[in-house]
Amino acid sequence: MNGHTPPVIKPALIGGAAAGVLSGLPVIQCLCCLWIIAGAALAVSLAAKDAPGPLRPGEGALVGAAAGIAAAVVHSLVNIPFQAVHMAFFRRIFEHLAEYGQTMPEGWQDLLNRTDAGSFSATGFILGLLVFAALFAVFGALGGIIGAALFGKKTPTSATAPQTAVPPPPLQP
Repeated sequence: MNGHTPPVIKPALIGGAAAGVLSGLPVIQCLCCLWIIAGAALAVSLAAKDAPGPLRPGEGALVGAAAGIAAAVVHSLVNIPFQAVHMAFFRRIFEHLAEYGQTMPEGWQDLLNRTDAGSFSATGFILGLLVFAALFAVFGALGGIIGAALFGKKTPTSATAPQTAVPPPPLQP
């Protein structure tokens, strides 16, 4: 790093919360990875404002990955009320497949029958959280690198007097 530590926690929480909510809402979650990249870039933008110097791409990746992990937590929490919607969606897909002569994969009918549409599974929640944390951290790091390139403060030029060109020495005969 370049001698300073960018603020990470507050910008990562703000960017991660925005990305987590947007990636967890049913209608717009199809742009999930885009929301994570944008949330990480937002986190880097906020971190760059408070940083004492320019943010390097590695520092942007760190802030972005932290925002991605925060987004995974928020995304998992936002998805809890929508589990019933997701299960009903998968149930309808398999019912339509069965109508058109397609056979269900082995064990899927048992899984759908055991899973109550309104139930909450702590194991499923933790497993989903771990998977999303790993995935979102990668996309967050990518968004952080992009954010550092776009929003990181540029290295200031020196405020000294402009240097003049030195004329070449006279030619000797």
